[in-house]
Amino acid sequence: MGKSITINVIGSTEPEKISETESRCYQCHAMNKLEMKQKKIKMERKGYKITNWVAQTKQGCKMIGSYDTWEEIKDNQINHVPTVKCPICNGQGVKVLIPGDVPLVNFCVICNGSGVTRKGYWNKWQQWQLDNIKKEFE
Repeated sequence: MGKSITINVIGSTEPEKISETESRCYQCHAMNKLEMKQKKIKMERKGYKITNWVAQTKQGCKMIGSYDTWEEIKDNQINHVPTVKCPICNGQGVKVLIPGDVPLVNFCVICNGSGVTRKGYWNKWQQWQLDNIKKEFE
């Protein structure tokens, strides 16, 4: 048996109709409010919009402002954290190294590939680490 993992919040997109009998929606998992904002931006870049969030934990309830777990909260009712453009990757987030059907990409670990992060988040890193990451996005 495998381990089960509890995620604080799960965001989902609007259902997309595939056929007369099938539809699908995408889900994003986040453990903190910064990650929620980053996942939202990444999904928007792919052409999808996260519309709802549900909490799996009490911490998740605090994050989205719900009273109970599994209560669905609309994205526009959530106070997302303020972010700034990532100064390390210059807001790119992801750089394609080898294009193709399954491209080889390099993503910025400072902003988790979203292009945004909290102000001063990069101060937690050593300068030599930031310089190496910055070189990869030049």
